[in-house]
Amino acid sequence: MAHYLFLLLNILCIILGSFCLVVRLFLYENQQGEIHSKIEDLWLRIDELKPQAISTHVSFMQFVARSVGKLFNSYFGDELVSLEAIIISICFALLTCLISAQLLLLYTHQGWSVFILRYTFLFSVAASVPLFARLAFKDPKKVILIWLAVLGTLTYTEVLSPLVGLIQLTTVSDKLRFAVSFIWAACSCIAIALALYVVSVWIIRKSLRAIETSTSAIRIGVICLFNAVPLLAIYGSVKLFFFVATFSKIDPNINLKDEQEVMTLWQQWGTSIDIILGMLMLVLFFFNSIFIISASLFIGLSVFILLHRLLWPIVSALIYASQRFKIVSEGPVLIVIGVVLILIGFRVYSLIPLTLKF
Repeated sequence: MAHYLFLLLNILCIILGSFCLVVRLFLYENQQGEIHSKIEDLWLRIDELKPQAISTHVSFMQFVARSVGKLFNSYFGDELVSLEAIIISICFALLTCLISAQLLLLYTHQGWSVFILRYTFLFSVAASVPLFARLAFKDPKKVILIWLAVLGTLTYTEVLSPLVGLIQLTTVSDKLRFAVSFIWAACSCIAIALALYVVSVWIIRKSLRAIETSTSAIRIGVICLFNAVPLLAIYGSVKLFFFVATFSKIDPNINLKDEQEVMTLWQQWGTSIDIILGMLMLVLFFFNSIFIISASLFIGLSVFILLHRLLWPIVSALIYASQRFKIVSEGPVLIVIGVVLILIGFRVYSLIPLTLKF
């Protein structure tokens, strides 16, 4: 397939090169003058369309930002930073983790997990309560306050209280001390991943509001680039993990069933940091994998709108220069371009390594 594509490109180069030579060397002066006038008309047309095309793309981005922003506001509320927005972000982070884990199980042919499906449903309902309250009630504040109170109570009874109980068990035995320290390290990694998720949601919502009020295509493109932060964080954690794994002192043949050997490994600062970095990389990926898609979309939009903004002046300048300097009837520009295109079409560049050998 690639061979036929390169063959087609070579044929196009030969045709374009021949066309440039014919236009420059074999046309009559009146025909060259007609081409000059058409180039001038094209430049004037492009100069007229440039503001309209840029404003159309800006209006489209504003419409998309306004529509997506309303969807986010219906879930997270009107305020960018609030207890409601943070809790809903955490619910969606846990949903993302569960869905990523289920997809991994399906990829490894282990089927559906009832545990994951059950908690996916529960967190979906928990995250959707404020949305349903806004749709069903004119003043949903009381429902949302009750929802916050219920989630806060469940968080304390199911998460915080057991963790406090684990701290009190650290004085019982070395095995429990090791287990508690490992659990706290895992909880710290999860807390970092949840915080990154909350910050990423805030960046997206802040960017959408900035795009909605912006009238500059370049400013919109730069704002979209800020949404690459979660992608860079995940990529950086993966690169750091592989860098640490390369120089890690952990024996890959360690017997994980030997409790004493595992405890000794955990008590060493170098190996424990390596293990924590490994856990951090895993939870960052599982909790924030959705932002790989959103960041890619924002980066694609940013590249498109920035290239579109820069393309108009470049094309306009090239057409104006070709008309001003009369490259169709004067100068060697078209001859050089035609010769270069024909040489590329016949792959003359492939002979350069052979000539260098001699």
